[in-house]
Amino acid sequence: MSPSSSRPRPSASSGSTAGTRGGTAPPALRPTGGRTPPAALAAADAARLRWWPLVGDGRAALNTRARYLAAGTALAAVTALVYAGTLRLGFVSDDLPYVVANRRLLDGFTATSVAWAFTSFEQANWHPVTWLSHLLDTRLFGLRPAGHHATSVLLHVVNAVLLLGLLRRLTGRLWRSAAVAALFALHPLRVESVAWVAERKDVLCGLFWILTLGAYARWCARRSAGRYLALLASFALALMSKPMAVTLPFVLLLLDAWPLGRALRRPLPAALARLIAEKLPLFALAAGSSALTLLAQARYGAIYRPAGYDLAVRVKAAFVAYAGYLGKTFWPEPLVFLYPLAPGGQPLAAALAAAGLLLALTAGALALWRRTPALATGWIWFAGTLVPVAGVVQVGMQAMADRYTYLPHVGLFTALVWGAADLAARLPRLRAPLIGALVAALAALALRTAAQLPLWRDEVTLYLHAATATHGNWLMHYRAAIALEREGRGAEAVVQYEETLRLQPTHVEARLALARLLQSQGRYEEALAHYRQATIFGPNSASAQKGLAALLELRGDLAEAVAHYRAAVRLEPGNAYYRALLEQAIARLNARR
Repeated sequence: MSPSSSRPRPSASSGSTAGTRGGTAPPALRPTGGRTPPAALAAADAARLRWWPLVGDGRAALNTRARYLAAGTALAAVTALVYAGTLRLGFVSDDLPYVVANRRLLDGFTATSVAWAFTSFEQANWHPVTWLSHLLDTRLFGLRPAGHHATSVLLHVVNAVLLLGLLRRLTGRLWRSAAVAALFALHPLRVESVAWVAERKDVLCGLFWILTLGAYARWCARRSAGRYLALLASFALALMSKPMAVTLPFVLLLLDAWPLGRALRRPLPAALARLIAEKLPLFALAAGSSALTLLAQARYGAIYRPAGYDLAVRVKAAFVAYAGYLGKTFWPEPLVFLYPLAPGGQPLAAALAAAGLLLALTAGALALWRRTPALATGWIWFAGTLVPVAGVVQVGMQAMADRYTYLPHVGLFTALVWGAADLAARLPRLRAPLIGALVAALAALALRTAAQLPLWRDEVTLYLHAATATHGNWLMHYRAAIALEREGRGAEAVVQYEETLRLQPTHVEARLALARLLQSQGRYEEALAHYRQATIFGPNSASAQKGLAALLELRGDLAEAVAHYRAAVRLEPGNAYYRALLEQAIARLNARR
C-alpha cells in the first residue's frame, strides 16, 4: 500500500482538496501535536504534492487526463473567441509613448535597447521584461497594432489555461478549477489588461505570477536548490513585468494555510516562523522592486498629491475603491478608461460603509475557516493583492482601475467557487441551480466582454465613453477634445474643451488649447478672452503670455502685444523663439511710430 493511500481523506463537505469528481485529490495534511522533525515535514509536503493529475496508470488516469485536456482546450478556445475582436483595435493613450513614439523600440532589438530596458525608468516604472516584450513585438510586427494585440490575447489565453492547471494540481478539483479559470478569463474587467497594449505588463506579470505559484508547489513537493532558484527566477520575472507582484510572497503564505496545509502544524508560532524564514529571499526581492518603483514614480511625478488630498482622504478613497471593485465584479457596468477622483474626497459615510462591508466579509470568511478554508484564503488574496493599488499612495489620477483586478480576481473567484461548491456539497438540492447560475454568468460575462472591446478601437471612442459614463470626469473630456482636434473634428473638440473648463476652470493647458482652436476658426474675440484668462490662472505660463501676445499682434494691438511678449521672455529667458517674436513686434511698433 502506498503512503498516500493509507492516509484518511476528509469528506467533500469539509472544503478540503479531496473528492471523487475530477480525479483523486492529493492527501490532506493534518495538524499534528508536538514538534515534527524538519525531515518529516519535508516528506509530508512531498507526499502531498507528489500527485499530478495528468500521470498515472489505468482507466481512471486516462479519464482524468481526457477531462483535463477537454477543459483546457475549451477554455482556451472560448477565451480566444471572445477576445478575437481585439485584433481589430488600434493604439490608444499610453500606447503612443510606450510603443508608437518610443524611439528605443524603433531602433530594434539591439544590445543598446536591451541595456536601456534594464536601466530605464520611463513611464514611471522599472519593468524591463515588459520593455523586452514590446521590443520583440516591434521587431516582429512593426507598428501594426494587430500583432501587438495578438500577443496580449495569446498571453491571456495561456494564463487562463495555466491557472486551470495550477489550481487542479494544488487542489485536485478539476471542475472547480475550471470555473475559477473561466471566470478569470472571461470577466469584462480583463478587457483593459488585454485590449490596451500599454498594459502588456498585466498579462506578462500574470504569466510569471502563475508560474511562480507552480514553482513553489514543485519546491514544496521536493526541495532542492535548483527548484528554489527556479522559484526566485520566476518571481523576479514577475516583478520585472509589473511591480504589483510584490504581494506574491504573502500569497504563498496563504497557500501554506490552504490548500497546502503547511501552516496548520503545531506549534503554530514555530510553523509560521519557519514558513516566513524560507521566503525571506522572496521578501527581499519584493522590497528591492518596491524601492525601484517608488524611485521611478517620484522621478517622473507619477505620485499624485493634489492640495488637500492628505492621508485621511486617501484612506477613505481606498475603502470606497475596494467596495467599487466588488461592485464591478458582480455588476460590471459601466466600465470606463478612467474613474475620476471624487472632488474633495469620498464622503465619510461612504467610507465607513465600505470599511464595514470589508470587515464583515473578512470576519465571515475567517469564521468559516474550518468549514471552507478556501473562502478565507481567496478573500484575503483578493483584499491583500489590491493593497499596493488601493490609493493610500495615490499614483495617477484614477480612483480605481479595471486593470488592477487582474491578479486579485483569482483569489476572489476561488473564494466564490469553492464556497458555492462546498455549500452544494452540504445541500445537494442547490447543485443544479448553482451550476445553472455559473453557466449563465459565464455566458453573460463573455457577451459583456465582447461588447466592451469595441470601445478601445480608437481614442475618441474610448475617451468620450469614459466622459459620458461618469460624472465630473474633466480629464476624459480634455483628452477627448485633443483626440477630436487631432482628427480634424474642430467643432466637436470645442464642445469638449468647454466642458473641461466648466468642470476645471483653472486648467491652463485646456484653456490655451481652446483659445488656439477658436483662433484657427476665426473666432478671435472668444479666443482672446480665453488667452487672458489663461494668463490669470497661469501667471507663470510663458506659453499663455506668448499666445495672447501673438493674437494681439494679429489684431494690430502692438503695444499690448510687446508687453506680453516681454512677460513671456521674462518667464523663459532662454527661449530664442520668444525673444525673436519680441524683437519683431518691437520693430513693427517702432515702424508704426
